[in-house]
Order: sequence, then C-alpha cells, then structure tokens
Amino acid sequence: WRRLATVEERKKIVASSHALMTMTQL
Repeated sequence: WRRLATVEERKKIVASSHALMTMTQL
C-alpha cells in the first residue's frame, strides 16, 4: 500500500509542479 500511496503522491506532486511552471510561463 505504501508504494501505491507514494506513486499517487508523486503524481500529485508532478501535476502541481507542472501547473506551477505553466502559470509561471503565463
């Protein structure tokens, strides 16, 4: 279960980072 949670957390972090970068570019 820990691995699944880690994967989900990483996905969320990546999505957040991508969103921040996109907003920064705008």
